Formats: sequence, structure tokens, C-alpha cells
Amino acid sequence: MIDQQIWREGLPEPDYERIIHNVRNIIIHHSATSNDLTDYTNVVRNIYLSHTQVNGWSDIGYNYVIAQDGTIYKGRDPGIYEQDNVMGAHFCSSNSGTMGICLLGNYVNIYPAQESLYALINLLTWKTGKDSLNPYGTSSHPLNPDLNIIAGHRDGCSTLCPGDSIYEMLGFTRQETSGKLKSCGYNYFSSIASEGSLPEIQIYQCQADKTVKININDLYVTKICLADLQGRIILSCNIHKLNNNQYYFYTDTLSPGIYFVVIISDKSLFSEKIIVH
Repeated sequence: MIDQQIWREGLPEPDYERIIHNVRNIIIHHSATSNDLTDYTNVVRNIYLSHTQVNGWSDIGYNYVIAQDGTIYKGRDPGIYEQDNVMGAHFCSSNSGTMGICLLGNYVNIYPAQESLYALINLLTWKTGKDSLNPYGTSSHPLNPDLNIIAGHRDGCSTLCPGDSIYEMLGFTRQETSGKLKSCGYNYFSSIASEGSLPEIQIYQCQADKTVKININDLYVTKICLADLQGRIILSCNIHKLNNNQYYFYTDTLSPGIYFVVIISDKSLFSEKIIVH
């Protein structure tokens, strides 16, 4: 990523008290600037000047800005804090709990370049994995009680942003983010078997409190355990039952690595990979 000290060189630095918050919604924007501009650093500099000197804001409004070639610029300067958790100014003066990502360009009538789209998906994968956010989920917000975790600017504000083309692709973006999370072992919402008469099993791995939660429907479970890559059972008696279809266990005593949650019923066996950091 391009640091603020690089793209902001020679411009006044922001000086204000940062607000740090927990992100529950990721808001996607477009800059509505010309698609013909190729000096991306200069475009970001101009957005910074517009936000600070025209709008009178303390800093650039977005947490991240993505150029057409896939380059990611760090947006609002977090100071000593984390880039993704400093509150921005991008969601109709109701920014608490949100992180803003802006794609450079105007996407009312054209689709974003593949490079910028996949940079967006990679950034979303990192953030949703880091904070245990479900790409398909929703979280209540003052501007929208059923706001998607990955949402467009227009989902809470009266605006055309992020443009019709990007907005149409948000479903694809959530799907790709979900797929990348699962390939990395982040199975927050994974259905191991959900077709026909097969049971639905969902595994939610929370990095924050080092727990793995398992929701099981329509299956009589006889045993749940955790196995390593060699198939050795390493955790069984410490898997706790919340109610008839919910179980959980802690990963804080496990060494980092790949493990398999094994669910055994009277007739079947299911397993799903998790990664412990």
C-alpha cells in the first residue's frame, strides 16, 4: 500500500484527535473523477485537498483508495492507531462503525478494471477475516437497520455512489470475498452440506476471542472433535455444548496451523478445515 507520507508529500499534514472504533460495515464508494486520469497519486492528492480545504474536513474521508491499476493508497491518517479502525468521513455524517473504501473513477456507466476490482476483493478479504465479519451478513446502522456488511454508499445515503456498475457487482464481490475467506480457512458462514435432505452445518471462527462456534441443524451428533493434519484427535473433551444445536471450543491453547473440525453423527461424518493463527 502507498503510505500517506508518500502520496501527501508537500501537502499540509492533518492534525486532529483521531476516533478509533470497531468496524461493522464496509462502505464502497467511487470518486466520480475522470476515468482517463492515470496519475493516480495526483488524483488522491486532489481528493485530499478537496476534502480538507473545500469541505473543511480534518483529513481525507476514506480509509482506503484504490486506483484503476489495483494500487491501494492508505487514506485517512490513523496516527498511532490502525489504518482500518480510524473513523473516516464518508457516510453522510454517520460514520461510526464503518470503514470507507473508494475506487478511483466514475462507474455510473462502465465497470471497474479487473485490477481495481480484485484489489478491492483482497482488501475486503483481509478486513472481514481480521474482524470476523460475514461478507453475506448485515449489521444495523442508524442510516439503515439492515445494512449489509459490505455495502454501497447509496445503501445509507441519497446518492448515486458507488455508481450503478459497481453497485451491480456487490453481490459478486461478496461471493468472491467469501470464497477467498473459505480458501484461507475462515469458515464463519460455511455450509458443509445444505442441499436436499443433508444437514446444515455452519462453522464460525472468531479471531478476537479465540473461539470456534458450530451451528448444526437436523443432525443427531454423537461426537465433535478436532484433528490435526495427520488425523490425530487433539481436542475432544473440551468442546462445549451451548444448546441442542450449538457447540463451541477455544483455540488459545493450540499451536498455529491447519486443523479439521470433525463432526460425527449416528450415520455420517463431516469435516471442515480451520486455520489457527
